[in-house]
Amino acid sequence: LACCSDDFTISLCSLNPYSVAKLFQGHTGPVRDMDWSIDNSMILSGSSDGTVRLWHCEQGACIRVIRNNSPIAAVRFQPMNNNVCVAGDEDGLLKGYNLSTGKQ
Repeated sequence: LACCSDDFTISLCSLNPYSVAKLFQGHTGPVRDMDWSIDNSMILSGSSDGTVRLWHCEQGACIRVIRNNSPIAAVRFQPMNNNVCVAGDEDGLLKGYNLSTGKQ
């Protein structure tokens, strides 16, 4: 289980017993949305700080930062190819990104 937060973090939680197993820090604004990769090894997050970040769950590390011109409202991995993501921003635009290169 993971949840995004207005305190700029993503919490990866254990349920039995409930505890925060890992805390992902790096965003500089509220984290608005997140998505799991197909194999649950990575988390994609989007924030009001205008960035999309790719996190390695086991390492707890941010492995890619993609900068956008406006705050990110939603993020999703491409369901069949987790090397691609889509981000929706507050300007109403959807943008596709290659997660290996960070390019649109």
